[in-house]
Amino acid sequence: MMQHLFSAVAIAAAFASALAAQSKPIFSESFESGKLDPAIWEVRTMGAATVAVEPVEGAHGKYALHAHYPEMTRGAYAVAIATHLPDSLKTHVFGRTYMKNWNHTP
Repeated sequence: MMQHLFSAVAIAAAFASALAAQSKPIFSESFESGKLDPAIWEVRTMGAATVAVEPVEGAHGKYALHAHYPEMTRGAYAVAIATHLPDSLKTHVFGRTYMKNWNHTP
């Protein structure tokens, strides 16, 4: 039993050490500039859908990316694609996104 406990502690310590050794993220975007930087983002839309950075009251800043798909819209899309990313992000990406559905009905 003690041997398993020591193994678990050793694994946890190695994991914590690896996390501490990480440098800053390769790519990070908070949209706090209030706009989509065309040097980073390519916006593609079709139909009535839109994508833009807009002021918002949120938990993590003053601005947020807003993709809007009007109700009953067919064949429309709106995306912001990060172009010119480093090669290291072409095979594996970890991301975190906070989403809010403004038109949610229970």
